[in-house]
Amino acid sequence: LFALSCNCNTLIMSVSVPTTQTSYTQWTAEQLVQWIVCIDASFVAYQPCLSSSFAEHGVSGANIVDLDREDLKQYGIINLQHRKSIYAKLQTLIANEKRSRLRDLDVTASLSDDDEACDASMDKFTSLNELQWTQLKCDGYCMLDDPLKNDAVVSTVSGYIRTELDAQCVIQSLVSIVVKYYHSRYNPSIYVEIGCRSSSCNDDDDGEADNRFLVPKQNLTLSNLLMSMMQLDSHSEEGEREIVIEKVRPAIMHYVLRYLGHHKGVTPAEIAKPIRSVHMRRICADLWDADFIDDLSKKTIFQIILAANYLDCSALLHLGSAKIATLIKGKSPEEIKQILSGE
Repeated sequence: LFALSCNCNTLIMSVSVPTTQTSYTQWTAEQLVQWIVCIDASFVAYQPCLSSSFAEHGVSGANIVDLDREDLKQYGIINLQHRKSIYAKLQTLIANEKRSRLRDLDVTASLSDDDEACDASMDKFTSLNELQWTQLKCDGYCMLDDPLKNDAVVSTVSGYIRTELDAQCVIQSLVSIVVKYYHSRYNPSIYVEIGCRSSSCNDDDDGEADNRFLVPKQNLTLSNLLMSMMQLDSHSEEGEREIVIEKVRPAIMHYVLRYLGHHKGVTPAEIAKPIRSVHMRRICADLWDADFIDDLSKKTIFQIILAANYLDCSALLHLGSAKIATLIKGKSPEEIKQILSGE
């Protein structure tokens, strides 16, 4: 037993373990094998079969997030307790790196938020109330009220027209033009207004058919359609700065803009295909994405997929599709039919 222990220790010491400062996603297949066999002295016996299996199946650090216990059995780890131990260590490794990434992102986001706050306070062309500023900072967009529904504004403009033009009656369209022309409360070089007037709205939409969103322009870069419309809009006449979307329900546009507001124009890491887990937190590099899509109903996810497809937002389209894929993974054709057809 002493001799066997010495031999195992000699073998372990001869293994070149990848440095912990190197991201596991950069490990080669052999470095991953070396990391596994160093978890426990008894795992050294698995080195030959793991090396050949990983090489045959193209397994490396880049895709260890997809490994599960059944995969480990296929690759030669027959002992169940050993598979559980290795799998637990893998999950700890992945979780630690994700936490490290999130800490880095939080620091960057904090600095970015401070810069944005300074820019906003210096922006004399944007005048929003406290609720709108809060929504803009938290969700990446805010709702704009319709000035034509403000009786004080409409009455003031109507009175001015009557006084100046000595008019006995005032044409409503003239009031609308004057109010919209002078009512802009944001800096058009930073923000863009999106009017969501869905032609598919019905009586159950609770008056959603006319919603106006204020969105930082940088947030829209993940949507090719919105970017194209914004570029066309920039060449329009002054005062015509609104992008109108007619094929997305306002309730769904809230989710789309919240997603775009979180990523702020930065394309998220692509979700590996085919998916190897039914848990979104295991397949999403950004845990916010996983929690965002997990909190939604299946019906809402399907509507978001349609909206993302229409808006040509591939990142959100892939996220929604991946969530549906987790719901049908491992299911029978009949079960899949029920999942896809059920409310």
